[in-house]
Amino acid sequence: MSVHSSGSSFLRHLFPLLISNLVLLLSLGATFGVWKNAEADLERNLKIDFDFRVRDIIDRIEQRMAAYHHLDRVGRGRQR
Repeated sequence: MSVHSSGSSFLRHLFPLLISNLVLLLSLGATFGVWKNAEADLERNLKIDFDFRVRDIIDRIEQRMAAYHHLDRVGRGRQR
């Protein structure tokens, strides 16, 4: 009976440690998942912002080139 009693006592002392470690691991896993999700969202937002700025720059360059082209045609027409 003393072996059974000491085994039961050992499990009673071990159980809170196991539960606390399980809660710790679950909390760390959830934190890691939320962190990776936030990181992915940030990366996606940065890419969207970068793509928008690239398109804006391309549009401005095209507008400027069209204006230069127009001025070049006007200037050549006056030279004749």
